[in-house]
Amino acid sequence: MANRTWHHIFGSGIVATPSDFGLAGASPTHPELLDWLADQFIASDYSVKDMIRMMVMSRGFRQSAAPNEVGLAKDSSAQLLWRFPPRRVEAEVIRDNVLLASGHLDTSIGGSSYRIHDVKQRYAQWEVVDNFSKPTWRRMLYQERMRRVSTSNANDFVSTL
Repeated sequence: MANRTWHHIFGSGIVATPSDFGLAGASPTHPELLDWLADQFIASDYSVKDMIRMMVMSRGFRQSAAPNEVGLAKDSSAQLLWRFPPRRVEAEVIRDNVLLASGHLDTSIGGSSYRIHDVKQRYAQWEVVDNFSKPTWRRMLYQERMRRVSTSNANDFVSTL
């Protein structure tokens, strides 16, 4: 569980094959770290929440993703954890941050969701409404989603990596 959580938070596991340990899988890059994380997981009474909190509050998670000459010369793939691995940001996070930067993000917790689709009787008739007013300034977490309907306001931005 420690390796799976690490893989989810950092983008790659301490063991490259999260489902295959032992002879069939890859060797851990940092076996002592993996053992320590497993001990912490047991000590926290198997609390995944505590493990995630510990990982995201660590210096390793808070590192910059910017490369430097010395680090690239020694370890270009960053397996030695000298920098945070760069990753793509989801469209929802970008949208919420644009609203936050503009001062329009409604940060209230709870309440009703908002809809960006017209309510129609037939499923095939649902279309995105061009209504991006104050009720839609909530976090994307509160957006009502229609399955298999395209949302043109949450584009997948091209990776800059």
